[in-house]
Amino acid sequence: RTVLFSTEASRFYGGDGLKENWVSLAGGDLTFLQPPYGKYIKPWIPKANSEAQAGAEIIALFPGRFDTKWFNAMRPARICWYQKRIPYVDHTKPDQRDTAKFPSVFVYWGPRFVLFEKIFGAYGAVTGWR
Repeated sequence: RTVLFSTEASRFYGGDGLKENWVSLAGGDLTFLQPPYGKYIKPWIPKANSEAQAGAEIIALFPGRFDTKWFNAMRPARICWYQKRIPYVDHTKPDQRDTAKFPSVFVYWGPRFVLFEKIFGAYGAVTGWR
């Protein structure tokens, strides 16, 4: 599935992001993360936290499962509580659109949280995290 709105990336990395150094891979650029959902999401939270501590600037798309341990283990600068369901297109059926069955959040780690608030505030409430 592909998200209907897009982001511009200077490069795409499709390897095992859990084993890589995101600061080196991004070369000082912003990193966008959409990890696999379900039971595979848990290891991505400590990885994002540690990469942010090492200097990576990250925007991630996660399910809004604020009642889970993994969600509450995040330590981002800001969270955008997206106010609609994210629309998707199945690449095998491009004429059909579907939406996520759950709420979504955009999560930001980094120093430019005021800019994140300005841009993402148009899509939902933006809050600090603890």
